[in-house]
Amino acid sequence: MNVQFFTTYKPRFEELVAAHYAMAEQPRISTAPGLLGNIIASNPDDLSDALVLEAHTGTSNLGEAASVAKDGLVESLWTRLLLSFEVTASMDAPERSEAIAKSLRPIVLDNKSFDRDPDLAVRLEAFTEAVRSSLLDVWCSNREAYITHGDATHLLAKVSRAKHTYLRRTLKVPMMATKVLLTPSTNELGLGLHGAQAPTVGSYNGAVYRALRDGTLIRVAIHLLDTCV
Repeated sequence: MNVQFFTTYKPRFEELVAAHYAMAEQPRISTAPGLLGNIIASNPDDLSDALVLEAHTGTSNLGEAASVAKDGLVESLWTRLLLSFEVTASMDAPERSEAIAKSLRPIVLDNKSFDRDPDLAVRLEAFTEAVRSSLLDVWCSNREAYITHGDATHLLAKVSRAKHTYLRRTLKVPMMATKVLLTPSTNELGLGLHGAQAPTVGSYNGAVYRALRDGTLIRVAIHLLDTCV
């Protein structure tokens, strides 16, 4: 699920960074807006070669320098997001997305390119909220899709894949989630959609325990040994 989430979310994250910290395509040194203007103002020595080239040849490397700076910002923010994603694993989705979004603030505040930006506080607040809401939206969408249609077999090695298949298809133990464990309505129970009783964590644990006790899970392991040796 995490692999799919990161694949889906990174392009959207890059768009958010570009939207909130955009750079002009053809900046002027004295009036360059956004990130590029701050780069030129705070790091004139670093761009001296580009300025000399522009003066003598009529061409400019400023756009390229700004692009490098933008890419560096995106990668720094993305690296911090991945780290925060790991350390907030125990949180519920709403609190987790807010914590991750706020964890990105020091990356922007420590970037010297923004020292002269009078609107930084406003942009940072808007960026934080945009990251929070987009994280929550994409995460919940991926989670719902995985709970409904998820199949991790293509990500697992041979032994793990066999156990996963047995657990999900033979024992019919789903991924534990609130949606799976919600108390069914009276009509659902009457139609027998969940058997005689509502499913619980204990009922699924019981299914695994019985498979261990009666030896059916051992037979899966023995079959794996026979095919792998």
